[in-house]
Order: sequence, then structure tokens, then C-alpha cells
Amino acid sequence: MMLKKRIMILILAFALMLQPLMGLALEVKPGDEFEAEIVLEANPSEAVAAVVVLDYDHSVFELIPTKQVQNDHPSLELNLSGIPVGASIAAMFRVLPEAPDGEYPISVIVEIAGDIDENKVTDMVFSSYQVTVKNESQSSEWYTLGKRLYEQKQFSAAYSIYSRAAEEGVAEAQNVVGEMYRNGFGVKQDYAEAVKYYRLAAGQGYADAQKNLGDMFFYGDGVEKDYKEALKYYQLAAGQGHADAENALGYMYWWGWGVEQDYAKAVEYYQLAAEHGHAGAQNNLGNKYCHGWGVEQDYAKAVKYYRMSAKQGNAEGQYSLGRMYEYGRGVMQIYSTALKYYRLAAAQGHTAASQAVKRLLEGK
Repeated sequence: MMLKKRIMILILAFALMLQPLMGLALEVKPGDEFEAEIVLEANPSEAVAAVVVLDYDHSVFELIPTKQVQNDHPSLELNLSGIPVGASIAAMFRVLPEAPDGEYPISVIVEIAGDIDENKVTDMVFSSYQVTVKNESQSSEWYTLGKRLYEQKQFSAAYSIYSRAAEEGVAEAQNVVGEMYRNGFGVKQDYAEAVKYYRLAAGQGYADAQKNLGDMFFYGDGVEKDYKEALKYYQLAAGQGHADAENALGYMYWWGWGVEQDYAKAVEYYQLAAEHGHAGAQNNLGNKYCHGWGVEQDYAKAVKYYRMSAKQGNAEGQYSLGRMYEYGRGVMQIYSTALKYYRLAAAQGHTAASQAVKRLLEGK
């Protein structure tokens, strides 16, 4: 007579990055993927004919089909008949985005099939392994909600939400709370508090906060003015490709603030920022080529960078490009095109551009 029995054994080993983690807790976050190596052990004298079904909390994990695991059903069913004792089965899992905090077992239900002595089933080695999910989604949700309120200019409500995420260590939120204290959005303006939050985020390597902290030292807001400290934080942010920080370093080297004056170095940083799409740096670089400051004068290159800046809606870039067309520098002299760019800049409140529009229309 066939004996059919369901028993529960737990994973004996897990592997992450293909390395077994015997006896260690595995900590994962929502969205993470990991590989579980399921090792089935039985009495060495007798192989077990069975069907294996993975058992796990479907609201926390999902099985990822692999070459070894072709089906995408909630459970993995494999016939172990003929598989040698001690063989392992690899299964890939993904932690669902909405997975809550907690410790969860991923286990194996073995359905024994065949004329097997029930006592021999107890000889199978049982072991347990817990997967700990450290859920960061709540703080992310706070951040997302705060961002929406901030964009709607509901600053008081946004501050309340952002501050919660900041307390939970979300660097982006810490940086925004710093911005709110710096500008007095939703809270009383307090530069010292702004610096505090910028430091928290900058300490986590958050580039925006590093750049903002550099600004605080540059202007002496909430801290004693210190160009060398400003330079340090700008360099940290620029090292991550932060265009604003690269442009700021261009200014620092151009004027010799906190560092020995170096025009070539300044142009180098303006170039980096321009390549990263910084409209102000593109205009700055255009100015250098237009006037031959720190580089060989080159009107064509000046026009190139002015055009890049103007295309992004930068008023200075539009005004500068208008001047190139008005005076025929690096382009054909075309008054109508000059007027076009002057008007674009004037519409943004650019005083010199407004005067240029009036001058061209009056034929002066």
C-alpha cells in the first residue's frame, strides 16, 4: 500500500551571490532578489521519492522562473525520484515592493510517495532559516507624499511629512528639510537648522546636500563663512557628477576663492558642468570663448555654448546669443534672429535684453 505523507522541512542553506549562508540570517529589502539553495537530506541508505513544494508567504515573496525552475506558479513542484540524497535545488526569489517588516521562513513541503517506512521519514534532517525583511518603503512613501505636497506649495504639510522621512534617515528628505529651513518654507527660516539637515544628508553621500552645504559655507549662512569648506563640499558633490557643484567650482577657481586662482581649472569645471547640461555653465563657457578669457577666443564655440544654454531657456544664454546675432560674431548678422532671442530673455525679466529689444525696434 502506498504511503502518502506531507512533512515540513525548512531550507538548510541559503545562498546570496551564489555563496551559501549556512546558519546566518538573510536581511533583504523590498524589491531585492536573492537565490535560495534548497538542500534536501535524508537517510543516506535510501533515496526518497517525493514531490517538493516550496512554501512561502506569497504576500512577501514571489518565485522568479529560472532554467531549473521553469514554472511561474506560486509553488515549485519537482519529482525527486532518482535524485541523489544531498542534491540541491536553486530557486530565485524577489521580495515584493509592498512587503512589510518581519521575519519569514521559506520552507519546503515534501510529499512522500511510495511504500516507505514512516519511521524512516523522521530520519530526514530538519533545519530552519528565517529571511528578515527590512522595509524601507514607509519612509519612501513619506518622501513621495511630501514631494507632492511641496510641489503643490503646501509647505507646512510638506514639512510635517518630510520631517518624518528625515527622522527615518532618508537622505533626500533630510536635504529637502534643510531647503525648507533655508528658505523658510513651511517653517521659520533657520540657517543653523538647514545646515544640520544638510550635514545629515551629506554624511550619507547625498550630492545635492553636499552642494547645498557648500553654499552655506560659501555665503556664511548658519556657519562662519569658509571658502575652503565650501570648496571641500563642492568637490564631494562634483565627484558624483553634480553639475551645479561643477559650475560652482568653476567660479571658485576663476576668482581664487578658497583656492589658488586657476583659469584653466575653472574652464575645466565649466566644461564638465556644461557637458552635464548645466545651462548657466554653458553660458559661462560661452563667455570665456567669446572674450578669450582663460581660453583662445573662438566666436564659433561661444555661439555653440550660448545656443545650448538658450535652448534650455536660460535668459543669460538667450541674451548672449542675441548679441552674437546682432553683431555677427560666429554667425551671420541677422537682426530678426537677435530680436527673437532678446525677446525670449526679456520675457523672463532680463533688463539688458529688454533694453536691446527697444533699441532694435527703434533702429538705434
